[in-house]
Amino acid sequence: MHPRLSRPVGDVCWSCRLRLRAQFPPLRQIAHPSKSLSRLSRRSFHAATLLSQAQPTALPAHATVDSTLPIREQLRQWQELYGSPNEDILQFAFQNPSARPDDIQNEITKLSNNGRSGQDIDEYDLDDDADELMTVSLFLKSGDVVEYQTPGREPMLAVYVQEIDGVCQFILASGKWAHRSLSGIEFVLPGCIDPALLQPLVPYLPTDAVKAVKEDLQVPRQLSAPVLAILSGLYQNAEKIYRQNASVLDTAYSVLADPSRTRMMTLVQIAKTLLARGDPSWRPSTAALLAVRKALHHNDFRFRSNSMQRMSSVYAIRPKDDVEVVEKVHGWIREYNEYRALAANQGSDEQVMPTKGATLIIKFIEKARQLIADSRVYRQPTRGGIGPSEISTPQISPLIRSEKCASWSNPERDIIDFLKGWVLSRQYRTMASLNAACASIIHATGSYEEMTIGPASNTISKETGYTFLQEIGAISPFTNRALHDEDLMLPTTRLSRNVELLNRKVALTRSNPDFRDSMAEFRRDWGSTTIYCIDDAGAKEIDDGLSIQKVAGTDSEFWVHVHVANPTAFFDKTHVLSGLAAHMTETLYTPEQVYRMLPEWASEEYFSLAPKRPTITFSSRVNLAGNILEFKIQHGIIRNVVSLTNSELCEILGEKVDRTLTEMVVGGKLAIEETPRKPPQLSPSQVQELRDMLLIAKSLEEARSKNGYIRGGYDYLETAVYGDYNESGLSSAPELKRSQGRFFHGDPIIKITGRPPYQEGAAPFSASYLVSEMMILACHSAASWCAERGLPVVFRGTVETPTKTIQDPEKFLNEVVKPYRDTNGALSPELATKYLEVMGRAITHTSPIPHKFLGVSSYVKVTSPLRRFSDMICHWQIEAAMRYEARTHKKLTSEIIATTGTQILPFSQNQMHDSIVTLSPREKLIRTAMRSTDRFWQTQAFLRAFYFKQACLPDTFRIWIKKVLSVNRIDKHVRSIGVMDHMPINVDVLDVPDIEMNVGELWEVKIETVNPYARAIQVKPLHLLKRAEYTDLA
Repeated sequence: MHPRLSRPVGDVCWSCRLRLRAQFPPLRQIAHPSKSLSRLSRRSFHAATLLSQAQPTALPAHATVDSTLPIREQLRQWQELYGSPNEDILQFAFQNPSARPDDIQNEITKLSNNGRSGQDIDEYDLDDDADELMTVSLFLKSGDVVEYQTPGREPMLAVYVQEIDGVCQFILASGKWAHRSLSGIEFVLPGCIDPALLQPLVPYLPTDAVKAVKEDLQVPRQLSAPVLAILSGLYQNAEKIYRQNASVLDTAYSVLADPSRTRMMTLVQIAKTLLARGDPSWRPSTAALLAVRKALHHNDFRFRSNSMQRMSSVYAIRPKDDVEVVEKVHGWIREYNEYRALAANQGSDEQVMPTKGATLIIKFIEKARQLIADSRVYRQPTRGGIGPSEISTPQISPLIRSEKCASWSNPERDIIDFLKGWVLSRQYRTMASLNAACASIIHATGSYEEMTIGPASNTISKETGYTFLQEIGAISPFTNRALHDEDLMLPTTRLSRNVELLNRKVALTRSNPDFRDSMAEFRRDWGSTTIYCIDDAGAKEIDDGLSIQKVAGTDSEFWVHVHVANPTAFFDKTHVLSGLAAHMTETLYTPEQVYRMLPEWASEEYFSLAPKRPTITFSSRVNLAGNILEFKIQHGIIRNVVSLTNSELCEILGEKVDRTLTEMVVGGKLAIEETPRKPPQLSPSQVQELRDMLLIAKSLEEARSKNGYIRGGYDYLETAVYGDYNESGLSSAPELKRSQGRFFHGDPIIKITGRPPYQEGAAPFSASYLVSEMMILACHSAASWCAERGLPVVFRGTVETPTKTIQDPEKFLNEVVKPYRDTNGALSPELATKYLEVMGRAITHTSPIPHKFLGVSSYVKVTSPLRRFSDMICHWQIEAAMRYEARTHKKLTSEIIATTGTQILPFSQNQMHDSIVTLSPREKLIRTAMRSTDRFWQTQAFLRAFYFKQACLPDTFRIWIKKVLSVNRIDKHVRSIGVMDHMPINVDVLDVPDIEMNVGELWEVKIETVNPYARAIQVKPLHLLKRAEYTDLA
């Protein structure tokens, strides 16, 4: 697991060692945080909980080497005396008083309500001793110990020193220096090494990312010796535990795996199961966790770590049946390759007979070769998938038909599943032997030596495997690999057995769901109050509606009500629907299909907003200055519902949208265009209510802008896919059976609609922003209500990146951003990008923190309980608090919650923390999947337009540079990311020698390649058309 040091720490002479010790006076252990923390400064916030090393013990008087002995004997004595880390270093290496032993994660002290705060996934930990919530973030801190993985080698322990321009610098246990992006780190031991031991190393490190990656760092060995000693101690203790428990750890898979079901376990759960020996009070040490991780690493395929391993430490333990299939097919391929090698070396008079496994592979290859030839009659292959059908289909629905091309035997099904694991779910990412085995099958067909479409390549890659599976009819030409990500656990993957079981249980409850309204006695009848539900014309899940009432006696104050669907009042967290919602986490929207969090019948028949439906309403009293004067939450029944689309709202309010949409369609013209529906007839008083809401929305945005909010820079983009002329999606497309191969004739129509990025000043505030502004108001008011009572819910906020080298956010906002915006109306692309970087990253938390991106002091998502599980959790907490207050006639407080725990609330603070740890990575994964599915269909459209001329594309077009990639980027051929200036579609800009690019520049480019499998449109820069407007960002 963690290789021994290439040289012993003791290669520093004893006199230098004494001098080195003298440089580091004793460091006081940092006090444990008390229950009442003073506000931390911005710069010290990220380092609030660090472990200090004590001063090494002085050398004993007798610790000398006998100079009369032979040199080898002197060296042996010196090694015994000084070659191992002393006890002082070792005892501190395994201490971390601010963390529980089973929660080895990064930690940041809880933010106060008015504390400083920043973008994507962070989680939290609870300190048992001090009862303080700790933020577990994506950020590393100086002194954190990580596992540094290199392909083909055991992981090695390393210490994080600093970050420069997105490149993290580490000192490895071998004494070497390494550089890697944060995304490449899977496991972290926070605060193991005092940053004071690392500070002497920093002056020797480069401050430029390019030099850091390319240059060999020369840091004096004597300065790094104490750090390496600690790493050696960690390694030796982990190795000792592994040796003592080798019989158990080496057979971990047989102990933990289920024959047919995927098991999900955390690293701590696995360690307890394997090492606790029946002791329920046993808790794993740091060394024990490292030993267990070594065992899991040796079984990389059997124990799958998810993409958020650093935060969740969750492993998926594959079923024994699945592992057996992979090992079986891998054995067949090995036999086949051995047979080919023997046959090639035998003389002409000798004949080598293939084994049974080799025979199965030979037959599969011969069958595949014929299917490939048949497929190419209809479709041409490319590097990233097969092209559109060359058989014209009549203009009737459905657009896609299929014919059976093969029947698969059981061994052939196993081989295809083996290849799907390589191509679609990418199960063998770190296993070179399995990757090579898959590639050898495809290479043996001899069908991919020359490709006429796409970039030339002599290697067999996953992209080639994707084309292969399509050509033999094992997957459709439209298979979207983003939906086969194992972490998503959708019905498209083998890990979906749990969701299949849940869906069966949910189907059984449909006839008698046993819904009971727990808030019935608190419901207000909204009577004739008009509730405006503003959504797309085809929307089926209506989560929210708006209403407004003028406060009596004033013309400048209004009650704004956001009415939200209320499923949580009718079933609790133990209901089967709750189990399904927790598994799905969110509704996943893709162009081809919608994967709902709650079943369609539950949403549409019971909870989606409509007349006589229950709601939970978040009400805010607001004035025309954008100030929130009062807020409350109430339950009710709505009756007078008016449905509007955004375009109808603009029309009613007399707004005209003059920015036209850009449209690209491939695959034919839609036979039935959407017919605009007739807007509802509103009374003058209803129109005035909408005008009042728009006025309030504008004042709210202006107030948030003063707090740092900046309206987004890129505009609308929608990708739609039609497998039928009458409706979007691919529900009408033929299904593939595991026992059959099928050829598909016809292709879906792909329609991309978008507005260009707005670059000429700020877009004026319009009615299209009304709904989003009201949702932010409701979420902020709900957060304030929960914060008043100390409710642990899923708060959202921002924290600053701890390793920033740019200006203070407040200073940057006031001295750079606001003056530029006041002068130019909108931020330039490069300034907007830099501002988001300064602001930090968005996180979730169990207590309120400021959300700088939105310009509010607290925020919790509560407006979409039909499609987001975190909203349901918040509703359950709120409703429990409301029932308590109604029953006791006193306001709930954090003190009451602390003494009563789950007697009042469905989720305690610890349970809420655990929910966040689970939900946050899942939420990001789902957002990434939705972007990836859209991106897949966009590249499909450009593939068909660029290579097969199904739509007109200009020879060249213009792009704005959106991001310049760091020097340690994975694809060295791609230098930056651009966005098309006519619609916001991202492109990869190829690296051209002697061409420098900066964020915000406008370039003329031409398309070089399009690859649907990689979801990549690669362009070559031709001419710089416009330089960045604002580059002085220091």
